[in-house]
Amino acid sequence: MDAATLGHRIKKRRDAMRLSQVQLAHSLHLSPQAVSKWERGLSMPDVSLLPLLSQLLHVSLDDLLGVSQPRHATLDVTVMTTSMRGFANTASTRHPHQVAHALNGWFLTLTEWVVGHQGIPVKYVGDGFLGYFAGDHQTHRALAACRDLFTIPMGDLVVSWVRGPVYIGAIGHPDYAQLDLIGDVVNQAFLLNQWVSQSGFKVGIHDPDAPVAVIAEGVPLASERVTVRGW
Repeated sequence: MDAATLGHRIKKRRDAMRLSQVQLAHSLHLSPQAVSKWERGLSMPDVSLLPLLSQLLHVSLDDLLGVSQPRHATLDVTVMTTSMRGFANTASTRHPHQVAHALNGWFLTLTEWVVGHQGIPVKYVGDGFLGYFAGDHQTHRALAACRDLFTIPMGDLVVSWVRGPVYIGAIGHPDYAQLDLIGDVVNQAFLLNQWVSQSGFKVGIHDPDAPVAVIAEGVPLASERVTVRGW
């Protein structure tokens, strides 16, 4: 297959998934420029990248090469959620523009740290954030991002993550659909975040591969490895 044809297929699937070049590149541990070159037919992905690339684009290798129709598969990722403890009460006492300003400040910092560790931001809802880490060393990258978040003032931040299979794709009306994560793992991540917040912890982990470590000095940690009770 020539580079231009493969690049067109990659771009078509990426657009259908509502993935940006940056999001796809970070999931593959590459620069956005590399993805751009593929899509313009200036280069081709390394053969070693094709299995993960096909998973991220929700196609088989045959699909990517134009042999069969796309399939809808799941991908093993580390889903991260965050929230601000007591946000609703605080927001009720402030003018909406002040709340928006505070949220934008939080999400700017949060997103920069997640992206810096090759995570993928998905969406923001109220004070909540949803993102994921994929590929090699995803648990350790999620842990590193979490550790970094607690080195700066972020209010009463609560972070949780759960690892497992999710469907990644566009959800909603075709004209307004956005990238989203679907699966029980996502539900578990939000439920864990709620439990962590109510229990007075700051970080919750439900991942057998996650090392039991102090995220930052003075940050209470709830982990499946040390038995999370009441959730």
